[in-house]
Amino acid sequence: RVVAILVGTCFDILQAKCVAITAIEEMKKAGVRLPLMVQLTIIDQNKKMLPGTDIPAALVALDPIDEIDVVGMNCGVGPDLMLSAVKTLSESSDRFISVLPNAGLPQKRGDETYFPLQPAELAEWLDRFVTEFGVNIVGGCCGTTAEHLQMVVDRVGGKRPAKRAPKVV
Repeated sequence: RVVAILVGTCFDILQAKCVAITAIEEMKKAGVRLPLMVQLTIIDQNKKMLPGTDIPAALVALDPIDEIDVVGMNCGVGPDLMLSAVKTLSESSDRFISVLPNAGLPQKRGDETYFPLQPAELAEWLDRFVTEFGVNIVGGCCGTTAEHLQMVVDRVGGKRPAKRAPKVV
């Protein structure tokens, strides 16, 4: 049973808008309304999407699409490099917020990709996002393991997100 539609790992705001609008049109055709989540992806320490869009500009672009229930971030980087973007989401969006970071910024170890963030560190970051910034949905993306997610559940499971008073631009 499908319970939500997740438009994830959006490196480009135009891609995010196009897929979200298509999902809305297809739900209308099918006569269903499911929660719609849009996950933006910043690519590096510059805290911008691939074409250079920053999170405030992305929020302005998505805001007119009323059917988007959850806006958030996933992939690309670890939670440390998402901090300012998560703060911006918290302060500037009145939608539910989701954050699913990688287990750190991907690194190379020979021919292998390695994600350095340990389970306790991921849980600590996500706890901070819930308790400081009112993030509603947390999880993990690339490099997260069952151990990472179990630690997150143990740390934040059942917590209420901090109250937010966003100022929508």
